[in-house]
Amino acid sequence: MYIILGVFPNVNNFLGNSPKIFCMSKFSQRLKELRLEKGLTQKELADVLNTNNSSICDWECGRTEPSIEMLLNICRFFEVSADFLLGLED
Repeated sequence: MYIILGVFPNVNNFLGNSPKIFCMSKFSQRLKELRLEKGLTQKELADVLNTNNSSICDWECGRTEPSIEMLLNICRFFEVSADFLLGLED
C-alpha cells in the first residue's frame, strides 16, 4: 500500500530523492498485470498502442518509461486513471 505520498508533504525525504523510480516501478508492475488480465501478449498490446513489443518489454521491466502521450493511450485502452497506473491510488 502506498499511502505514504499523501502523508509526507516532501516525498523526497521519505523516498531518498527517487519518487520517479517509485512511481515507475509501480507502473511497470501495473502495466504487466493489466496486460495479462486482458490475456494479451506484449506484441498484441504493442499493436494496439501502435508501438513495438520491445517498448512494452522495456516499460514492464522498468528500463524505460512511456511518453506522456503514450501513458494517456495506455490509460484509455485499459480504462484506468494515470494515478492508478502510476501507483498513486489503488
